[in-house]
Amino acid sequence: MIALQEQPLARATRGLRAAVAALRSEPDPDRVLRRLTVESRRLVGADVTSILLRSEGPDGWGVLARDQRSFGQSASDAHPAWPSTLLSRVLREQRPIWITDMETELPIGGHRRPSLGLRSVGLLPIVSENVIYAVAAVAWRRPRRVPEPERLLAEALVEQAGLVIELTALRGELEQGGLRAELSARAEGAEALLRVAAEVAGRSEPVGIAKDALDAVMALHDADAGAFFTLESSGDAKLVQVGLPESSALVLQSSHADLILDRPLIITDAHTQLPNHLSRALLEAGLTSLVCVPAVSEGRTIGALLLCHRSRRIYRPHELALIEAFAVQVAGGLRLAHAYTALAAADKQREEFLALIAHELRHPVAAIATVAETLADTAGLNAKEQRALAGLRGQAQSLARLAESVLDIARMETGMLRVRRSQVDIAQLSASLAREHPESERIRVEVPSNPIVMMADAELIGRALDNLMRNALKYSSPGSPVLVQVVGDSREIRIAVIDRGIGVAAEDITRLFQKYGRIVNQSSAKVDGIGLGLYLTRLLIEAHGGTIAAASPGLDQGTTFTITLPGRI
Repeated sequence: MIALQEQPLARATRGLRAAVAALRSEPDPDRVLRRLTVESRRLVGADVTSILLRSEGPDGWGVLARDQRSFGQSASDAHPAWPSTLLSRVLREQRPIWITDMETELPIGGHRRPSLGLRSVGLLPIVSENVIYAVAAVAWRRPRRVPEPERLLAEALVEQAGLVIELTALRGELEQGGLRAELSARAEGAEALLRVAAEVAGRSEPVGIAKDALDAVMALHDADAGAFFTLESSGDAKLVQVGLPESSALVLQSSHADLILDRPLIITDAHTQLPNHLSRALLEAGLTSLVCVPAVSEGRTIGALLLCHRSRRIYRPHELALIEAFAVQVAGGLRLAHAYTALAAADKQREEFLALIAHELRHPVAAIATVAETLADTAGLNAKEQRALAGLRGQAQSLARLAESVLDIARMETGMLRVRRSQVDIAQLSASLAREHPESERIRVEVPSNPIVMMADAELIGRALDNLMRNALKYSSPGSPVLVQVVGDSREIRIAVIDRGIGVAAEDITRLFQKYGRIVNQSSAKVDGIGLGLYLTRLLIEAHGGTIAAASPGLDQGTTFTITLPGRI
């Protein structure tokens, strides 16, 4: 089976989960915030990160932590001097503030601009126990419109920091001997919220996100039934439900305007506190009390979380705050899911566009190559003209190979590329490819005298081997040899392509076979390429039931690519 390429959303998911895990490993709130500066910089690539706390200073804010790696030595003791209007706005609106260019978007009169040469900034409130505990600042020295997925990642990480701070504070109180039931319940709730946050981060299916959060919050509060509403652009509501009869669920769904308000709705007795049609729906389901909290994201209500009980249930403030936190977490998870879906759709459109362009390029490129071949035989050409035609012919061939690679990748990813199998002598095929290569004098082939045969598509296997030979030559110094070794039997065939080129760092090995997985360092930057050759090679080998791996002692120490294929089948 052909392995799918790693999507950007998968990389983002891993980065967010690793950052949250790093925050959770810290023992106290201050250490959590200091860790947050490092993890947020790594997650969104900011030039400057810092944590601002309320203080008695002249600006009303002090710096608790900053990422020294991003500030630099000269600015290590400088006060960021963020405009007080921005911080006041964060406190007033209780939501993140993103500024693309402070030079043009902030007024000059009476306000201090940042003193660190910063132009773009995001100020993200860190909320713990429903109050703004601190503000995380991520900034860039140049104007930058931060993409929506990066904003969501930064905001999600800061949300988790607030939850971790609350959890560590509760643990600290418990360790000091205050084993009250409320603290234990709050600690358990914070743990469950962190767990759900980690589970929903990076998922792209909205129903699964809502269902998991709903199950967790129902278990925490011993709810007998629950639901999560999502508001559609049409004004209708969709419902994810647990423990509700279908008839009652339909009534709640059609009456969502009576339930989803701009504040929590708490009903302790359905007999007296709800309109008759809602009362009947709950009572027919054997339910009496209800709490419904809005799920708000970026100031917009996108749904609501609802819990129901058979008996009267009075929610204490910390319990209500936890339900609201779950609702906000689900809202954030749904926003991320929609962003990931949009990102995947955009990625698919890009690939389709590239395949279309590659298809359209084939014929004009072939015509250019044909003209160059014809002109090369013209009598009386001088040396300069011959070199020009040779260069034109070479570039046309390179462009033709690139177009074919893009088309083959598109066909393989959609399952449209056919593998036409026949008996192929892999040893003979490898030797022939080496002999016919334009730089055949640099390729040495070691193959056994006896045939090594398997059922394969000779053209596709040949493409894979040719890609490896070209790659080895391209990343080696001029004149440096490349060795091709073939061994095998009826069970397994192994092909090794060994060069003495620029090598690969250990941490970059796994990226070699990813789509657009080009490794950029001081040596590889001198070589043209877009990172498709090895990805296509991997797909071609996997289509034949094989695997490909790379090994290198390190930079400037060469690389060995090894293909393993099944024997005669």
